[in-house]
Amino acid sequence: MAFSMATRANASVVGIDVSAECIAKACQLFQHPNLTFVQGDALRQLPPGPFETIVISNMIEHIEQRIEFLKATQARLHPRRWLIRVPMINRHWLVTLRKELGMSYFSDPSHRTEYSQQSFEEELNAAGLVITHLQINWGEIWAEAKPRLAVEK
Repeated sequence: MAFSMATRANASVVGIDVSAECIAKACQLFQHPNLTFVQGDALRQLPPGPFETIVISNMIEHIEQRIEFLKATQARLHPRRWLIRVPMINRHWLVTLRKELGMSYFSDPSHRTEYSQQSFEEELNAAGLVITHLQINWGEIWAEAKPRLAVEK
């Protein structure tokens, strides 16, 4: 995704991942003068900002303190918008069945949540973000959000 944004939009893009192996592979496969890959934990060490847009794609559901992460990232990097993609709880019938039966139900054991549209909207609202566009594709929520203060102006 980072490579596509750098090449198609001619954007300066910084991709961050906690896995050194993933970063090494990305550096090997995707080279562009506007693209930088950083190995690090986005919960603890964000690259210096500011950034126009922050993209989090199938990442935030892996974080326990999601609202705090969104707030801290907004305060530190000052993005004007967020592009967010998360899986929905009902993207596969087994997830909802396991939840109904009181079993461990996450589709990925490293998930900390599985989103409904309502829980996603509530979480972003609590983080001070306003959803300006939301669509559901293939059992995922794709959304654009902006800081509440920017939308109120």
